Amino acid sequence: MAYETFDFPQHGVRHSYPEGDSIKFGGGYSFGVEPETPIQRTFTLSFNALSIYRVDGTLSATINAQSNLLALDAFYARHQLWKRFNYVHELYGTLVCRFAEPFELPKMRPGGLGVSTDFELKIIEHPE
Repeated sequence: MAYETFDFPQHGVRHSYPEGDSIKFGGGYSFGVEPETPIQRTFTLSFNALSIYRVDGTLSATINAQSNLLALDAFYARHQLWKRFNYVHELYGTLVCRFAEPFELPKMRPGGLGVSTDFELKIIEHPE
């Protein structure tokens, strides 16, 4: 199936694995069980800043779309927490993902002329 691509490359990424299938017993002993399902990683995307652009006093989500905070907000509005999209990871290539938690529009920098403060968002992998 063809998915829209998350095209906001100005971020760093780190990932975490699920806790796994481990059963804890008394005395600090645990027993690991091989999972029966594919690994579902969570990716935390860290943005230093995105901008809000205006054309003749009107907000625009299309100017410099890859660094446009309103374009990211519109992307989230189209996908929310349920719709999948492609995420191109620098190590793993193209992954199918969805947002792991609601997007919260970051605060703007005081006197920053439409530039946001640093923020993070989380996406979760959907192995197919």
